[in-house]
Amino acid sequence: MSLLIKIIGYFLLLLTLLGAGKQWLFSYNFSQGEKLYQENQFVEAIWKTKQAIKYFPSHPEPHRLLAKIYLELLPTRRSEQKEILRKAEEEIFKAISLEPGYPYYWSLLGRISELLEQLREIPQISPRKAFHRACLIDPNNPLFPAMYTGYLIRKKDFEPALILIKKLLELSPSTALELGKIWLHYNPEPEPLLKMFSSNPETLGEFCEWMMHNTDQKSLALKYFETIYQKYPKQNKLIFRYARILLNTGEECEKIKQVLEPFFSSPLEEPALKIYSSCLYRQKKWQEEEKVLLKLIRISPDSAHYRQMLSRVYLNTGQGEKAKEQLLWLLENAPQGIARGKIYLSLAKIYQKESNQEKALEYYQKYLKLNPENKKIRQKIEELTPEQREIIYSPWRLENEK
Repeated sequence: MSLLIKIIGYFLLLLTLLGAGKQWLFSYNFSQGEKLYQENQFVEAIWKTKQAIKYFPSHPEPHRLLAKIYLELLPTRRSEQKEILRKAEEEIFKAISLEPGYPYYWSLLGRISELLEQLREIPQISPRKAFHRACLIDPNNPLFPAMYTGYLIRKKDFEPALILIKKLLELSPSTALELGKIWLHYNPEPEPLLKMFSSNPETLGEFCEWMMHNTDQKSLALKYFETIYQKYPKQNKLIFRYARILLNTGEECEKIKQVLEPFFSSPLEEPALKIYSSCLYRQKKWQEEEKVLLKLIRISPDSAHYRQMLSRVYLNTGQGEKAKEQLLWLLENAPQGIARGKIYLSLAKIYQKESNQEKALEYYQKYLKLNPENKKIRQKIEELTPEQREIIYSPWRLENEK
């Protein structure tokens, strides 16, 4: 009896060891497959992942990994795209059959199905159903409605897409904003989005600012922004964004000053003055720009940017001595990344204007070291370089020097 118990015990131990060995081999091969996938070694990754499946066929994750690897192969194997997508579809279905309640599998199936549709193939499940299933399983994760919305926008099915964007505006405003940008690539009419975003002033402000830079609907964006600005006149981010929009529309600096004035002499004075300064510089209001830049330098005396801007103001107004003071400070104190070539060139021109040929030559030469192909500066240096004449001594002097 005791011998039988021992045999059973050894047998159970052997099974345990075999199970542990198979588990280790699965984990090792699967981790190697993931590593090779990350390193873009897709053929090797497929082999390792299939090895992992042999040791643990009931685990869904290797099937998802295989599906992802197949998708990565699509751009390099155009003639085999349909076949590769079918393999990916087969693998993700295996993963779903093993764990049907995992939304990531359904969202990946949605991607694969959409790609099959683009190749005029009929998928086993439509992208719409796959994406919708992922949303039903995990309705509070913004990833799944975002993927579904993206698909609907690409299909130009805008009404349900708008409903999902509204939901995303609550779950993840930044995601809703990115989808709004995609919307305008497929639908030139932004007003439905602008109306929806009006419930979230920060998102509306960012979307309007993006529209100002990237679309021809600037007047519509400005109209909506002004409405939201009047509704929330004390939101700092909104005020700054409004000032930047006015700056980019070429609005008069006086209006920008009025918008930003609440921040002058406050902890937010510096960013407010920077926007106002940009307007003054663009509109060549040099006298006021000088005052603002001097204020900014008092706030941040080590700022190379402010001193560079001030030197440009002085150069534009013919104040060479003041410009020289700022440029020499920049050479002494500015970080290495600053464009020293422009500083050398500006100093050379100032010294040449002051008839200080030696200093002008020095800075032209420094500039030429950074820009050796500049023929104009090379010619300038030749003009300023004093001629070296040979000294001829008389025979009498040579004799009497002994």
